[in-house]
Amino acid sequence: MKPATRAIAFSVVALFVISGCGGGSDGSADANMAAVDEDSPEFAAMQYRQGLMHVMGYKIATLRDMAEGTIEANDAVFVKYAADLATAAHMLLEGFEGMDASSTDALPGSGAFPDVWSNWDDFAQKAAELQAAADEVNVAANAPGFTVTAESAEPLGPVCGNCHRPYRQR
Repeated sequence: MKPATRAIAFSVVALFVISGCGGGSDGSADANMAAVDEDSPEFAAMQYRQGLMHVMGYKIATLRDMAEGTIEANDAVFVKYAADLATAAHMLLEGFEGMDASSTDALPGSGAFPDVWSNWDDFAQKAAELQAAADEVNVAANAPGFTVTAESAEPLGPVCGNCHRPYRQR
């Protein structure tokens, strides 16, 4: 995807999320959302983790696109995005902690399978692997003489889908 197209798509998604636009006649994501307590800690946690996932997805896609040559490599932008991603990856578990499987039952559109909480140790391990990969990319990007190469985003490849397959509804 071209940078301009990605920026437009990201803006549309952000506006959708911010404005509460969706398919429901009341402007909600769907008719079931009307029953959701939008002031609940569970709803706030869901919004937090979904927003964080969007940020991480955008940063990872840009890092990969630069490394693969799909978009023009910019060392300074790569360094910044690598730092942003490392920070975001370390914030990930905050949106899941203190919740349980029943937390997602009351949140249509959560996207998280109840297995997140019933297999917490595995989920936390996979999050730690993402954090380690993001840290590795960040450290490499901040090394003296860094230049974006095809291998620059390589550590992220194997860890991105580790959580999505078993713990995220499509």
